[in-house]
Parts: sequence; C-alpha cells; structure tokens
Amino acid sequence: MPDFSLIPINLYIGVFSLLLAVFFYVAAVKSEFLRWFGIAAGIGLSMCFISIVSVVGAYVPIIGFYLIWALHMMNLKGRLFAVKS
Repeated sequence: MPDFSLIPINLYIGVFSLLLAVFFYVAAVKSEFLRWFGIAAGIGLSMCFISIVSVVGAYVPIIGFYLIWALHMMNLKGRLFAVKS
C-alpha cells in the first residue's frame, strides 16, 4: 500500500474543489436559468482554494480553471452536452 500520509492534505482539498466545480458545471449546464450560475460557481470553486493549498496543490485549481473553460467552450459549440431548448 502506498503511504498516503506523504501527500499534503491541501492537495486533497484542491482535488476535491476541482471535482466539486466540475459537478456544479455539469449539473447547471442542463438548465437554461442556472447556466451562468454554474459557470461562475465552477470557476469560483476551482480558483478559491489557491490561497490555502500548498505549492504543489496550487496547480490543481489552475488546471481546473482551464478544464472548466474548455468544457464551456465545447458546450457553446454543442459538442459536449446536448442542451434542450
């Protein structure tokens, strides 16, 4: 078994915030009313942990920001999620 105690807890927080941000984005993109709230929540959640994560963990929310932005750009072109109008 690997020794997970060597991984800083801040890295877990960064990964958790990234997963939470993607979840909020995917859930909100199905609703026309909540679409912009979901984008804002996703970007906000992925970025707000930069101040408390370690040097290694700080890269996780930054990667998350670009991931969520890419999801948004693909969704605008209708390639990723089918939004019923």
